[in-house]
Amino acid sequence: MHRILSVLETEGYVVRIPESGGYRLGLSVIQLAEGVLRGDFVLESVISAADEIARESEETVHVATFRDGECRYVHKRESSQSLRVSMSSALGSVVPLHCTALGKSILSTIERDDRHRLISELPLPRRTDHTITDADTLLHECEYIAQRGYAVDDEENEQGIRCIAVAVRNHLQEPIAAISISVPTVRCPPEAVVKWGSRLVEQVRHLEGLLRLSSSQKFDVGESNGIDIKEQSLYNDS
Repeated sequence: MHRILSVLETEGYVVRIPESGGYRLGLSVIQLAEGVLRGDFVLESVISAADEIARESEETVHVATFRDGECRYVHKRESSQSLRVSMSSALGSVVPLHCTALGKSILSTIERDDRHRLISELPLPRRTDHTITDADTLLHECEYIAQRGYAVDDEENEQGIRCIAVAVRNHLQEPIAAISISVPTVRCPPEAVVKWGSRLVEQVRHLEGLLRLSSSQKFDVGESNGIDIKEQSLYNDS
C-alpha cells in the first residue's frame, strides 16, 4: 500500500498531509475529473443541438465524435417521415472520412498540414459510383468545404442518400465532433442542401460560442483537505 501511495503522490494524484500522516486528493485527480465532466457536457451539448435540428428538419440526424484521427457515430435520431433513409450507421462504428459529410466536414477543419498527412494515409475505397477515391481531389474538396462552411455527401457513401454536415470545434479551433442531416435524394434538391447547410452552420456556430463560454470555467483545488469547486475565468489566472 505504501508503494502504491508513493507512486500516486509522485504523479500528483494524492498529497501527503504532514500533520496527520494521511493523504488528500491531488491536482491530477481534479484535472482528470474536470476532463470527464467537461467531455460529458460537450457531448450532451452537441447531441442537444443535433436533436433540435432533427425536430426542425424531420430528417435523420447523426452526431459523430473525432479523436486520434478516427471518427465514430455516437448518436442517431431517425426521421419522423414515412419515406426515410435506411443507413448502415450503427452507433460506435467508424465513420469513413473520405466519403461521408461527417468525415469531410472534420477533414476540412483540420490544420492544412495535418489534413494533407491524414489524407495521404487514408485508404480511399469506392463505396458508390460517386465516391472520391483520389487524394488530390479530396484535398481540393476539403478546401471548398472550408470556405463554404458545410460538407455534402452526394450519394458518395450510400446510393440514394444525400447528407449535409458541419464540424464542431473546441476553443482551440480543433474539430471534436460533427452533426449531419441525411435526406433521401428525392427530397433533397440543391436548394434544400443550401437551406440545411446554412441552418447547420448557424446552429453549430451558436453551439461553439456556448462551448467557448463554458471553457472559461474551471475547477480549482482548495487549500483544505476537501475539494473546493469555484467558477473562475481562464483569462484571470494572475
